[in-house]
Formats: sequence, structure tokens, C-alpha cells
Amino acid sequence: MTTLNSDLKLLDDQDVQRFVMDGMLSFHPDVSLETHEEIHNLLSNCSENESPLGNNVLSRIPQMHEVLRSKEVDGAITSILGKNYLLHPHRAVHRSTPVASDSSSFDITTDKYLVGKNSTTTSLWHQDAQSPTARARHHLPKYIIGFYFPHDVTSEMGPTRFKLGSYMQHDESAEDNLFQPNFIKAGTFMICHFDTVHAGFPNFSNQDRYLVKFVFTRTEYPVKPRWNLKNDNWIQSATAMTQNNYSYGWQYIWNWLLGDSDNSKSIDSKTTQSSKASDSGENRLDKIYKNDPNQVSDLIIKLLSHAGKAKHQRLLVKTEYKGQTFEYDKKTTERRWNEMAVVMEDEAYALAATGKQAIANVLPLLEYEDPWIQINAIFILGEIGYESEEVVEAISKLLDSPHQQVVRQALDTLSCMPNQINENCLSSISNLLEKKPNDWLKVLVNRGWTGLDQINFNASMLLLNCTFSGKHKKELEEILTKLLNFSTGYSAKVASQGLINLKTPTALNSAITYLSDRAWDETLIPATKRY
Repeated sequence: MTTLNSDLKLLDDQDVQRFVMDGMLSFHPDVSLETHEEIHNLLSNCSENESPLGNNVLSRIPQMHEVLRSKEVDGAITSILGKNYLLHPHRAVHRSTPVASDSSSFDITTDKYLVGKNSTTTSLWHQDAQSPTARARHHLPKYIIGFYFPHDVTSEMGPTRFKLGSYMQHDESAEDNLFQPNFIKAGTFMICHFDTVHAGFPNFSNQDRYLVKFVFTRTEYPVKPRWNLKNDNWIQSATAMTQNNYSYGWQYIWNWLLGDSDNSKSIDSKTTQSSKASDSGENRLDKIYKNDPNQVSDLIIKLLSHAGKAKHQRLLVKTEYKGQTFEYDKKTTERRWNEMAVVMEDEAYALAATGKQAIANVLPLLEYEDPWIQINAIFILGEIGYESEEVVEAISKLLDSPHQQVVRQALDTLSCMPNQINENCLSSISNLLEKKPNDWLKVLVNRGWTGLDQINFNASMLLLNCTFSGKHKKELEEILTKLLNFSTGYSAKVASQGLINLKTPTALNSAITYLSDRAWDETLIPATKRY
């Protein structure tokens, strides 16, 4: 969660507008160079002498908290995600070791895997997968990736490259709007929308390059702007680097960040420019976000045309890992469920953009027999963010679905509506945690996670968000305490934060016991120390 830092350096209007347009920002936290050097040395030492740190890197090198809690990093993330954002349990060390190849054949557009031995990064263009398994991709900023560079990165060392504004396109190809800094100063922190297309770059220097990836998640819908707002009118930033023109979509996101979850603030046609007359992402996004109130019925019909195709099931290719098939068919462009990140139908995004007026038409879809239609309908209601007991009750009924995909999306969406969660919903969640259908226990990804694992994690996020409402403390404490005993560290970590938020003596005792039981001595280096 955010820290007790009362002197945050919040973003201004132009910063937020640039983030909406480019999908990324870069800044330098006020942390001493000595701290960055210490972190860099520890990363190098750990990479050479210890097993991969993965999610435990922050526990192993707690000095990085000084960076994360700096007024610049905390302020920027608060500005985009709100004051109660969560530092997600997933994080990763990206180590890029030198390659011997000639650099002349690899430029900013190249989509090729070329990294040195023992590297833990990729040079392929990609959107990050959700961890541990899939969740929906959102155009709205609900998740942010943070990239921390503890040392200077020269152009030869391979700075990370980005496809600007690509979080709205769902297209991993590298064709235009590419950006790669020539030099990154030690201590630089970059934030980008989670779904931004990006890539590493081969390291053509003679030393290793490091960055650490963090993920931050929103725990509440915006009710007011959290940055230093001076003018609530959308203005396209003159300092944005993208050449895209997604004016309707940008204004939709801007209005949402202002706290207008229904997007009733009208889109000013004077600030929009006509899109390219092609079948490009701009044309598709204009169709989604022009927000024609008369299109709801037609969009419902188009969405229903995707029923009956088993789209809630993955298309798998025959890639074996320990006797099991995990890879989804990456050649298909069809919108359907996978276990990386789920892109909904365009009609779902368009219906969400129409706002509250779509709810009456979308609610009946929750009872539709096709799971993919249910999943899209749940997503729509979550994007609108309309907090009503009727919507919460309707979605809560799907917690009894036999399809783990439907249950996961229901929990994810309910987490956006914590103020309306009632005792019946909490009881359903508690009962859900006791269920263990065989198909929910099937391993879905090569990291060993199951559908039930993601259900538990989504439940922990929902319960965490509920702790900010001040309601149902007894019920929340009971379920959160139960989650501490589940096998996944992600779920328990989030649950422990929820118990801390409740602040009751028994909740604090449970959280402190859980965390203290898992404290470890990060100074033990196998090459030199054993105890």
C-alpha cells in the first residue's frame, strides 16, 4: 500500500495527459546515488551467487523500498491509481547479459529473441501477461508496471523500448510510434500502463544490465482526481511523443480519472481530430469510444453473435511441459479466453463506454447460458463501475458458476464495487473458498498455478478493497484469516494487508504472526555464509 509519505510529488495535468496518450512516464526519484549503487551491487551479487530471486527480490534487497516510497514514485502512482493502491506481490529482476552478435542487424523495430547467457529478459515485442494467470485487459489505468534502473544504461546496453499508446490496441507488432531512450540515468523509474507493448534490447556492451519490474494495482474507482488538477478540460499534451490520434478514447480515460465513472462529462469534438481513414487501431477505437447512446441495442446483438463458440475455453497448441499442454495458440487473433491476459470483444468495450444507460441491457446477459457472454457482460459492468446493489447481487450469483473463468471475472469485477458488497456476497465468497472441483485444480501454466489459485487471489483482492469501506469487519476478518492458510503466497500476502487495514487486535495479530513466521535473513549468501 502507499506509505505515510505526506509530501508526495503529485503529477500535474500535462503529466497525466501525457501518460494517457503515451501510456508511459519517466522520472528520477530523490534517492541518493549511493543507495542506487548499493542496490545494483546486491543485484549483481545475488544474480551471480544465488538462485533466482523473482517475487522475493524486494525482501532480499529491502533498500529498494526507499525508491518505492520516494515522494516522486509514490506521488506518480497515487496520481494515476489513487491513494490506496497496492504494490502487487509479483515482481521480477530483468538481467540482460552481453551478446557477441553484431549490433548493426538489430534496430528499434526488430522482433527477435537475442539475449546473452543467463539473461532473464526478452528482446521480443510483447504485452505482459497477468500473474499468476489471466485477468482482463483494460484500457482504463487499473494496473501499472514500474521499471526501476539502479545504474546508468547506455544505448549499447539495450534500454527498454516501447510502442507508445499501444495499451489500447491489443497488437504486439512493432510498426510505428516506437520509443527508446538513448541513455537512462541511474535511479530512473518508468511507469507504463500494464498493457503497453514493450521489449528489451540486446546488450551489446561488456557488462550486465539490470532493471527491476514492479506491478501496482488500483483498489478503488476514482471519485475525484488524485493529481494536482488545475483544469478538468481534456487537452492533448504538446509534450506527448505518440503520433496516434485516439482522441475519443483519451477523453474517455481522462473523464474516468476525474471521477466520472459514468463518463457523463461530454467529449468535446473541438479537441478531437479525425482518425486515419483505414482499418487501423485508430478507426477501431473511434468506433468504440464515440459513445453513441443509440448504439446500445445494436452492440448487444453483435456481442451475442459470439455465443455458442466455446470462447471461454482456450485454444491450445501441442507444446508440452512436464507432460502437460500449456501454450495457447498465439497465431489466432480471435478474442477468447487464454491464460496470459484476456481481451474482451470490442462490443464489450463499446458498451462500457456508453456508461450507465447500458446497464439495463447488459444485466440480462449475466443469465445467458454461454460463459463467454457472461464473462463479457461482467466485464462491462465492472468498467462502468456503477455501484448498485442490483448489479452486485446479479454478479454475485455467478460465484456459483461451474466455470472457473466466470467465477474469476465475477470476483475481479466485484472488487471494483466494495461499498456495495453485502453479507450475502461475503458468505458466497467464504463458501467459494471451500470448493475444490477437479477441473479447478488443473494446472494451467508452467509455473504450477491453477484456476482455484487465481480464484483465491481475486477473492483476496476483493476483500482487501472492502476493508477501505469500514463495513463488515467481522466477516472480512474471518475470510481474510482463512486465506492466510491457502497455498499461494500471492493470496496470503494480499490477505495480510487486508487484515492490517482492519486494525482490530485479532486481525493485526494474525497478520503479524503470518509475516513474522516468514521473515528471513537476507544477508546469507551461499558462497560465503551458511548460518
